[in-house]
Amino acid sequence: MPPALSRLTVVGLGLLGGSVARAARARGVAREIVAVGRTPATLARARAAGVVDTTTHDLATGVRGAELVVLCAPAGALPGLVREGLSLVVVEQDIGIALGVAHRVVCLQHGRVALAGAAGGLTREAISRAYFGI
Repeated sequence: MPPALSRLTVVGLGLLGGSVARAARARGVAREIVAVGRTPATLARARAAGVVDTTTHDLATGVRGAELVVLCAPAGALPGLVREGLSLVVVEQDIGIALGVAHRVVCLQHGRVALAGAAGGLTREAISRAYFGI
């Protein structure tokens, strides 16, 4: 079966990102796997091990042309990525983290939209009420 993706980019090659890249390589998910990271030694090891094809420190270069970008960076890195111009879809259980980086929030409950709106106009309480009914 041919790969589902032409280009997969993994941002952050820690435990999670490295695992995602290895699994994608093992399953032949993408023709090309790109890693974006900060640590030259980590990127070099991943390339040498054949886990990724290409590495870069530059986010824009790494995500350009990718059909799927998997962000495996710590939550604290999200505001900086947004400032760099990256649009994110954040799937996060911690409301505070989501509200801290989002421009728009959509809360799903059983596959249906329970609440949607500009992040600046929503509070933890409003989200809890919509999602949990409390």
